[in-house]
Amino acid sequence: MNREEMRVVFNYRKIFREEKVIREYAEGKSLPFPIPLMLALNFVGALIISALFSQLLQLFGLADWWLVPCIFISLMYAFLVAKIKPDGKNLYVYLFDYIRFYYRYKIKRIKIANDKAIKQAEIVIFTNTERVSTTYGGKIKDSGQSNQRQFTTNKQGRRVGVL
Repeated sequence: MNREEMRVVFNYRKIFREEKVIREYAEGKSLPFPIPLMLALNFVGALIISALFSQLLQLFGLADWWLVPCIFISLMYAFLVAKIKPDGKNLYVYLFDYIRFYYRYKIKRIKIANDKAIKQAEIVIFTNTERVSTTYGGKIKDSGQSNQRQFTTNKQGRRVGVL
């Protein structure tokens, strides 16, 4: 390929989809480094859940050092959730889509045609079917006996079955 024939394509997707970050925690009080917003939200959510779990353990007298595991587990959870991206989506969005798919198409059994939900009878009943038979090399073959995938015609010349 010559240089004139080559076409250069620039991808600006990464630039325009920059991750949201927290740069300051109060008016005029900036952080020493930016913290990704999703990482901070995952950490706070996991911290609340693990603190409630630790309080439950303290209620029964099972945990003395509840703060250290609470923060450590929350931090590890936040980093793990930030790294896992099934199908290129955030983990929460992926789980929501999966639950919605399972409910719609597995439980409710919605059928789709041309991007629209359709109503379809569960049982399809065929009436007035005819068995097609032809003669090949002196042998009579029915449509239910072979799998040659050849059309056969009836007396009017219409294709009526596949042998």
